[in-house]
Amino acid sequence: MAIQIIEDYKTKKALERYGHFIGAMDTLEEGLIEAGKLIERVDDSKAGAGFSLPTKDELAAQLKKVYEQVGTLRTRAKRHEADLVSREWAVK
Repeated sequence: MAIQIIEDYKTKKALERYGHFIGAMDTLEEGLIEAGKLIERVDDSKAGAGFSLPTKDELAAQLKKVYEQVGTLRTRAKRHEADLVSREWAVK
């Protein structure tokens, strides 16, 4: 009986951590949407002299790369969801 209670607690904590993990990715994607809106407002012609800043195209390319990486992370998390919610998480 006590072992089952401990296992239920571990499962509940793992589910909670997985939920936080997915929530963090959702929050990140919301931030990326806002970053995309900001990138759209970039005017390369107004860059100051003496400064080296990324161009609008460079920023858009980096944003696309981040979107792809978050998508890959989300896909891997979904693929391993059963494993992630069935055991304790450890940072190694």
